[in-house]
Amino acid sequence: MEFSGILRLDNDWNPDAGGHLQENLRFQKFELQATVHAAKDLPLHLGKELLFVVRSRMEQDLIVNGRYDPNHLQAVDYLKEAYFQFVDVNEAPINLTVGTTEVTYGQDYDGTISLQSDANHAMSDPDRGQVKGVTVSTRLPQGALIDQAEAGFFTSSGEFTRGGLAYFDGSSFRLTKIFGRSVTLEGSMLHKENGYDHSLRPETDVSLGAIYHRDQWVLWSELFALKNSPVYPAANRGATGGVSRITGPGRLTTNLVLIEHTLRQYALGYDLYLSPGWTVGPVVRYTDCAGGNMQCVAVRGYGEGMSYGISARYILNGENPVWLGKL
Repeated sequence: MEFSGILRLDNDWNPDAGGHLQENLRFQKFELQATVHAAKDLPLHLGKELLFVVRSRMEQDLIVNGRYDPNHLQAVDYLKEAYFQFVDVNEAPINLTVGTTEVTYGQDYDGTISLQSDANHAMSDPDRGQVKGVTVSTRLPQGALIDQAEAGFFTSSGEFTRGGLAYFDGSSFRLTKIFGRSVTLEGSMLHKENGYDHSLRPETDVSLGAIYHRDQWVLWSELFALKNSPVYPAANRGATGGVSRITGPGRLTTNLVLIEHTLRQYALGYDLYLSPGWTVGPVVRYTDCAGGNMQCVAVRGYGEGMSYGISARYILNGENPVWLGKL
């Protein structure tokens, strides 16, 4: 059995409808994962190994717009993923995942330490709730046009205990190509019929992303095509990108988010690596919405203008590239 985990606490001061900064404190992510190596060398060539993975989570609001207002979570809300994974099916580099897991969509680059507070998170997040279904991934031979291919088929309901096989109407795929050690390209598509909820329209998202690594530098970008996005319904396109550099005992990052007919957001942050697992860092954002302040409140829950935040993160068995005392 193997264990991994991550804890992150975000404290942001965002403008309300009147432009006044209000505190918002949240356990943004608290995840623990247990991986059980259940069996090896399965019969009928089902795989070289069978893994059983359970991941718990907690996303708990503590202060919302300056007022103490915690979420009222039920026990099932703490369960994020539970699935079986058959490794190297038929003695080939093919993995089969069955159960509740995240969607194979987007390049999933975390950007700033408080990515989930950035405007692009809702547009790029691969964790579209807990989708139940089947995912197949394969590693292609060296020299092939594509290095990795993934495909998923699932029920589009995000509720862990709802959306059974009667609504098995979602699909996604992702292709990845790696050039040397510097460039990673990703292309993916996500489609959900949303048949479980008649108030929602069918949704289709397409992502094209690139990440470039060079010494202490990282450059990344991701372009999106959106149709019937429940988060940004006025947008058909979006983009995000940024640059980060290891500077001293941490990482300096700047990020830009553009969402058509909706908003522009600029962010600057610094992630200070206190140890291999502990990271703390401030971030400053400026958000400009196409429809003015009230449109900004309607879209993102906060007014337009400057926002300030500070986040802390701990990763079990973390491997920060540098930290205080080891530059």
